[in-house]
Amino acid sequence: MIPKATQTPVVATLLVAAIIVLLTQTVPIGTLAERTSQIVLGVFVLVDISLILLKMQPDEAAKHFRVPFMVPILGVITSALLFGSGFL
Repeated sequence: MIPKATQTPVVATLLVAAIIVLLTQTVPIGTLAERTSQIVLGVFVLVDISLILLKMQPDEAAKHFRVPFMVPILGVITSALLFGSGFL
């Protein structure tokens, strides 16, 4: 449900805020920081993979997005290495 006045998902925003408050009160800050970094790096990997798949599409949508092909490949490699180094 998105109110017409704000055009923002108020209920979802409040739910996420409540979860964040709960996590900050129950999980040690170091653990929370590590997990947040891992999640962000994981998202970067997924976005870069989706960019690679988009660049490989032969349709018109892929032509409107311009990025050198090596950028998402290097992004996947870099993010995966950083993600993996967190487990050493």
